[in-house]
Amino acid sequence: MPTRQQIESLPTFTWTRADYDAHQALNQTLCKELLRSPLHFQAALNAPKKQTDALLIGSLTHLATLEPERFKAEVVCQPEDAPKRPTEKQRTAKKPKAETLEAIAWWEAFEEASKGKTIADPDHYQAATQMADALRAELEQYSITPVATELALTCTYGSLSLKGQLDAITQDGWIVDVKTIGDYISPRKILSTVYQRAYHLQAAFYLLLFREAFGERAQGFRLVFVEKARPNACATFELSPELVAEGQALMLQAFDAYKAAKEFNAWTGYPKGIQMLKPWKSQAADTLPDITFA
Repeated sequence: MPTRQQIESLPTFTWTRADYDAHQALNQTLCKELLRSPLHFQAALNAPKKQTDALLIGSLTHLATLEPERFKAEVVCQPEDAPKRPTEKQRTAKKPKAETLEAIAWWEAFEEASKGKTIADPDHYQAATQMADALRAELEQYSITPVATELALTCTYGSLSLKGQLDAITQDGWIVDVKTIGDYISPRKILSTVYQRAYHLQAAFYLLLFREAFGERAQGFRLVFVEKARPNACATFELSPELVAEGQALMLQAFDAYKAAKEFNAWTGYPKGIQMLKPWKSQAADTLPDITFA
């Protein structure tokens, strides 16, 4: 299994998230879009990144779980008794009220003291730290000890440049990915989620990056889930070789779709033509033709 020295010798070891985003390569998320169509891939590739509350809480949870020292150094919680942030209209008023001037002064001082840090809403901060506490307890229960976290890996696979940012690699060679979930956790529910969100493709993709980076196979791929609602219950799941093999088939299908679209510069959507739909009773689900982009 890779040692800390091997990991630190990787050219990507010191990459920031900005470095990772700037690197032009195919990642597992874009592979999922390719399975919809090359048109969806192009839309995802060119779409501006938007920060939502869910994404922010998710990123804060990951940071607090996997890199708690960085979380303490880089994230500050907005005080609950902070004055309401003045609007631009209030700031530029000719005769602002006294309480507005006080609020402006407070926010200027707070932002100066927090320069370079992420300012989190109290509710977001509390949600992230609660989930992180539960996740760290889950990792400890199963002796999941990361040797590297938020590790960017890249490789050239045939004619393709690939990249991925792995949540964690453990000392005994497992790839671990942390997920938050809004629903309850059960094996049946999680298996459905794996298929719905193509987490088995993600597993195959990360296992490929690991093999190419370190010249050996990882032990496997595990998902650690935490429920967003209290009591933030957790559960850990290992993807079977059969499930990973299904994900690998999807991954290779995405690679082929990308290469074909690039070769012919044809970033098409769904197949043209009217398709006949029949009742399930007359045509079983497993006999329906797959969508192709040829």
